[in-house]
Amino acid sequence: MIPNKKRFVQSLCTAGVLLSCSLAQAAISTGLQGYYKLNENSGTALGTTVVNSGSVAENGVIFSSTGQAMDAVNEPGQLGTSYHFDGIGGADATTNNAVLVGTTIGNNLNATDTVTISAWVNPDLYRSGTTASSRSYILGTDTDIVLAVGLANAGTTGKILWSYKAGLNTDQTVSSTNLVVPVNEWSMVSITRAGATSKMYFNGVLIDTFTRDTGNFQLSAFDHDLDGGTTPVDVGLYLGTIFNTPARDYIGYLDEVGIWVAEARTEEEIAVIHGLSYFAQVELNDTAMDDVLAVFNAASGSALAGGYTWGYVTGLASTTKGEIGGSTAGGDAWIALDASGNGVQIIPEPASMMLLAAGVSMVLSRRRK
Repeated sequence: MIPNKKRFVQSLCTAGVLLSCSLAQAAISTGLQGYYKLNENSGTALGTTVVNSGSVAENGVIFSSTGQAMDAVNEPGQLGTSYHFDGIGGADATTNNAVLVGTTIGNNLNATDTVTISAWVNPDLYRSGTTASSRSYILGTDTDIVLAVGLANAGTTGKILWSYKAGLNTDQTVSSTNLVVPVNEWSMVSITRAGATSKMYFNGVLIDTFTRDTGNFQLSAFDHDLDGGTTPVDVGLYLGTIFNTPARDYIGYLDEVGIWVAEARTEEEIAVIHGLSYFAQVELNDTAMDDVLAVFNAASGSALAGGYTWGYVTGLASTTKGEIGGSTAGGDAWIALDASGNGVQIIPEPASMMLLAAGVSMVLSRRRK
C-alpha cells in the first residue's frame, strides 16, 4: 500500500514515468458558499464548507415537527450518509421537516444573476396532480417561489423544476422537457444560471437550456422565526421545502447539496463533479476534481481522485458530454467530456505504476553500467 498516492504520482511525473502531473488550484470549488454533506448522525446543526468564497461560513439549522434532528439521519447516501425528508410539516418552516441553510447565501444571491445548484436526490414518491401543489422542493425560499429547485408533475411525474424571480419580478419557472427523475435510486440534479440562460443537468449530462428574464435574483426578506419576532429581516433558503408551504415538502433522501454563488459551472465541470462523486465519492471541495479536469484540458497526463488514477482517453463509446461508463471494479470507469469520444478514464493503480517505475529504474541503471 502506498502511504501518499498523490506524492507518489508526483514523483513519477518528476522522473518522467508519467507524461504530466496536474496540480491545478481549486477552480470548481470557487464560489461554493454552501456545501451540505448531510453526514451528521445527530444534533441540530448541519456542517457546511465555504471554499474560496470570501464569505462567512454558515451552518444549517434543522427544523423538525417531531423535535428531532431530522426524520432520519445517518441513512445510506451517495457519498457517506444522507438525510431523509418525510414531507410532513406544520404551518411554517419551524415545524417542517426541513433545513435552513443560512441567510448570508440568500442575501449574496441578491447581488448576482449567476448561480449553480447541485444535489443528489433519491425520492420516495411524487405527489399526485399537475398543479403547483404537486411539486416537491429540494431547495426553496418563501411561498413566492423566488428561488426553487424541485421535482414536479408538470404533465409527467418527476420532471425537474427550476424557478426564480428576476428582472420583471415574475416567476421564471421551467421544467425538464423529457427527463423524468426515477424514484428509489440516486440521481444528481444540477442547475446553472448566468444572466438570461439557465441550464438543467441530470447525472452530469445537459438536458435542457432555457432563456428567461435577466437581472439579479430577487429573494424576498421574510421572518423565519430564528429571532423570535415577526418582522422580515433577511433571506433564508431551505432544503426540503419552501417556507410556509408544507404541502410542497420534498419526500425522500437528499445528499451532497452544493450552492455556488456568482459562479455558473461549465458543462465539463458538472460532468466531472458527477462522474467523480459517482465512481470515487470525491467531495465538492476536493481539488482532485480540478486535477482531473486539467488532465482532460491538457489531453495528457494523469491525476489522482478518490483513490484512483485518472488519465486522458480517446475513442470512448459515448459522444455525449457527461455520460459515464465502465466501473471501478473493472478498472475501466470513464467520463466522456466532449462530443468526440474524448474524456478521462481510470488507469492502472499506483501499485502497477510502481512496477513500471521499477522497470524504468532498471533500464537506467543498466545504461549507466
